[in-house]
Amino acid sequence: MIYFGDVKVLGCDIDGTLYKTGGIRSFVHNAYDTVSYVFPNLASLVRGHLPRISIPVGYDSKLVKTLSAAKRRFGIFVVTEGYETPAIKKLRELGAFPFVDGLICYDMFGHPKDAEYFLELINRTRMPAETHVSIGDNLRTDIIPAKTIGMKTIKVGGNKTSSEDLWVPEFTETEKFFESSNMV
Repeated sequence: MIYFGDVKVLGCDIDGTLYKTGGIRSFVHNAYDTVSYVFPNLASLVRGHLPRISIPVGYDSKLVKTLSAAKRRFGIFVVTEGYETPAIKKLRELGAFPFVDGLICYDMFGHPKDAEYFLELINRTRMPAETHVSIGDNLRTDIIPAKTIGMKTIKVGGNKTSSEDLWVPEFTETEKFFESSNMV
């Protein structure tokens, strides 16, 4: 259960949360993002020998509407184990970037997403953990680490479990809760 009257900050994942990804497709795009960020020269060679791999997102008016509603009440941060440069590019293509107050990315830590990412979010906002909600599609990286430090959680898609505080089939379904100060 989440009492949205107490919530001040949303920490959102990108891939699989703000937009849907498929397993293999997501892996390929994340691998390309990593290679193109870490090895710019290698990315040029790959681009010359393989069909161009583009970011699998485009402007999403439903997402923009949902983020606009959320922004009226909450600070919005992106918490992702992706690199910052590709994350910003995806957010811009989706139309989500203007709503984001800050990014917490792999570049800062050099290891997969864990509780340290969420502690950084709390450190930046200088608000108690219980005023934050982590929104993500991955139980292991988005839900459990956030819960261990006292944050509320919303799982997007996949199977509903007993670990998250709230489950929605897709991110845009969260809009109805953002307008409410009630417990959900």
